[in-house]
Amino acid sequence: MNKEISKRLLLFCVTISVGVLFLEFFVRAFVPITYNDNMYHPDFHHTFMHNIKRTKYYPFYETLLITNSKGFRGPDFPYEKSPETKRILVLGDSVTANVAAPDEAMYTTILQKRLRENSRQNWEVINRGIEGWGTDNEYSYLVKEGYKYQPDIVILEFTVGNDFLDVFLKNISMLQNNTLVFQERFEPLPRGARAKLFLNQHSGVYNLLVDFYHAYIKDQRFEPQQFMTEGYTSEFYESVNETIAIIKLMKEFVHAQNSLFFVIIYSDPRQVSEEQYDFWNRLHKNYLPRDQLMRPNELLREFFDKEGISYLETTSFINTLEDYPAPIDGHLSISGSKKVGDALAQALQEKFKQELFVHTRQE
Repeated sequence: MNKEISKRLLLFCVTISVGVLFLEFFVRAFVPITYNDNMYHPDFHHTFMHNIKRTKYYPFYETLLITNSKGFRGPDFPYEKSPETKRILVLGDSVTANVAAPDEAMYTTILQKRLRENSRQNWEVINRGIEGWGTDNEYSYLVKEGYKYQPDIVILEFTVGNDFLDVFLKNISMLQNNTLVFQERFEPLPRGARAKLFLNQHSGVYNLLVDFYHAYIKDQRFEPQQFMTEGYTSEFYESVNETIAIIKLMKEFVHAQNSLFFVIIYSDPRQVSEEQYDFWNRLHKNYLPRDQLMRPNELLREFFDKEGISYLETTSFINTLEDYPAPIDGHLSISGSKKVGDALAQALQEKFKQELFVHTRQE
């Protein structure tokens, strides 16, 4: 009797396993799935997975994501550089990762192309943008890894709105007695979290179930977005102070390496686009009035002007493009990416001509 039960149980398990494998094969072959492309990193919290080539599907478009051997977009670069080479290291979040654009259309690629066209020097632009990174992640990367590439210019891309929120939620750093304290390394993920991440990275069936759960059981769209929905609370200003302290540390570190520092201010699309604002306002209660959304930009500009930090505010010229953000998610479209790359090249040449652009082709 026990043998018969064991056989039936084994047959049941095999049948279920074969069915799941068949379903997984079918989903992978015929259903467009966007997998999680992030991987745990003990020093930087997370990066993209290494050496992947995957199609990412969004509501109104799809794009191919290709990463290099270190888990970033763009080509691999050695640490060493030749004397005639000038390098720019760009640190940022999903706006710099720019997954809505192919490699050749990323704003960092456009920047490199424009600088090479207008200078006799060999310019290399290294993209270090990761979805979900905050200013603290970017600072950690700079001091532990980024400076090894010997950049002549370090550019910080700052997304107004969610970068303040990322610093607040991740708690990677904190201000203690006006001194920043950073978490040196991150604890390994618990076994359950590792299993969940693996399934999210590789299983189409798992991702379908998660999508079904969020669409029909728990719709995450209607969860509050702190600061945007609650307003500028004391926690917001704490996050602003912490973020400003990190940027100041970043500038000091860059200057200590005899490099130049520059910031891109990328406005939350809800600040710039009435359509984007109305879309998000329909999803969230107690949403901030649109005229109040520019307050973080003002705080940043005041700080940069006080500290003498050079920056490019993208709001004015980005707003002239009807399709500057990719549909729904607010990231740069291909045309928006080109606009940023062109404007950034011009801004750098005007600001740092004496230091780095002495021998231009026009001369």
